[in-house]
Amino acid sequence: MKVFIYQINNSCNWPLNRVSFAQVHSFPGYETRSFSEADSHLSSDLRLIAFIRDPVARVISAYTDKARRLVLEAKGLSETLADAGLSIEPSPSEFAENIRQYCELCPVIDSHVRAYRSFLGNDLSIYDRIYRIDEIDQFAEEMSSLAKQQLNVPQSNVATTHSATRPSFTPSDLTKLQDFCEDDYVLLGSYL
Repeated sequence: MKVFIYQINNSCNWPLNRVSFAQVHSFPGYETRSFSEADSHLSSDLRLIAFIRDPVARVISAYTDKARRLVLEAKGLSETLADAGLSIEPSPSEFAENIRQYCELCPVIDSHVRAYRSFLGNDLSIYDRIYRIDEIDQFAEEMSSLAKQQLNVPQSNVATTHSATRPSFTPSDLTKLQDFCEDDYVLLGSYL
């Protein structure tokens, strides 16, 4: 989504040949900020929108994409996890059972599953529109209409082959993830 906004703001494509999509989270002006950090920059002449997805689906996506040896070793977390008795390649059950520890020790996981409240604030009524992740095409159409040109949302974080090879979460695992996400479900309520 940040790449899409960048392309609107700059009337050009993301400079993929120089900056990977993964670096958008730290790109000047497009950093991921907490709501308290962003709140001071909000203006009444801005149209506020938010994008959400089912909280458990969000956690499973973080597990699939981030809780892997390749990612965690690259982030230098092997020793930290070993010292805590956690696997660098956790099964779904290990991840669900220890999700709070993984968040505490692994910023790359925490940043993908942190409570929505930390990004959206406590009052969702300040938003002009809240889109579910499955409404991205509708958002692109609305932005195209406003911009009077065809705009397409690039898909920079789609599941890759490693997601198909990982085992599934059991019903017990899913219950643990739902408990972990309880605050998100309360906050998002009817928006889901």
